[in-house]
Amino acid sequence: MSEINAIATNNFILHNIDAKKLYVQEPLFTANSGDAVYVGWRPDETVLWSGNVNASHMPVNLSEPLSSFDKIGFTYKVWDNEWAYCEVPSLTEKYILYSNWIDNSQGGYSFAYKLSANSDKTQLGFQRSMFAAWGSTTTSQSSGGFALQKVVGINRKENA
Repeated sequence: MSEINAIATNNFILHNIDAKKLYVQEPLFTANSGDAVYVGWRPDETVLWSGNVNASHMPVNLSEPLSSFDKIGFTYKVWDNEWAYCEVPSLTEKYILYSNWIDNSQGGYSFAYKLSANSDKTQLGFQRSMFAAWGSTTTSQSSGGFALQKVVGINRKENA
């Protein structure tokens, strides 16, 4: 009741509030400007492997287990110097990467590449690929166009 009385009699001070610390955990961050405080989001990405390796030269060794992250991002060559990026959950040991490729002289194609991790998820190997021309019901297998360029762990798990 004394607070209401202080406001009614214009006898209050707003700036005399005890300062409290603001704690945030990555990927959040704090910044301040004057007397304003901001909370922002910093993407949490860790490069687990980078290079340029085709399917016949896999597996690749990762710097950390895939299971340490919520999602995994892959940068890979689809076909004929066309590159794609795909994010998938890290919950499995098999990773399917989908992409489409359009060649003006040959039409469009859909690709699916299957990669697999070893039991401790520190190594990533190529299993197979499937592709089909758009409008066709026939699929083919070929790993000739696939090359892996980068593997990124996204959003590190807190207790990994």
